[in-house]
Amino acid sequence: MMIKIERDKHDKQIYINFTENFFMHFINEWSQLKGKWNWFSFTLIQIYFENEVMTGGYEFMFIILGLGFRIRYNYSNEWHKKYDKEIEEALKENKEKK
Repeated sequence: MMIKIERDKHDKQIYINFTENFFMHFINEWSQLKGKWNWFSFTLIQIYFENEVMTGGYEFMFIILGLGFRIRYNYSNEWHKKYDKEIEEALKENKEKK
């Protein structure tokens, strides 16, 4: 089992990747309060489960008083592979136009 801890470069949230198909994401909504956005959202209590059929994954989220986690398991990688390929092609086309 490969465990990899990463901080997202865009939202600065922490992700723990257990395998290629299984990860956990920590949620801290308190950090929005010191941001310079024109809005913020805050979750008092949320318990959420989804079987995302289109992308082939199960997702569970638990938040209480703005702190929580999201766990995702992808049981199918077909959609992700197709999406990654489309992104690569779009980036290549964009690079060729410049």
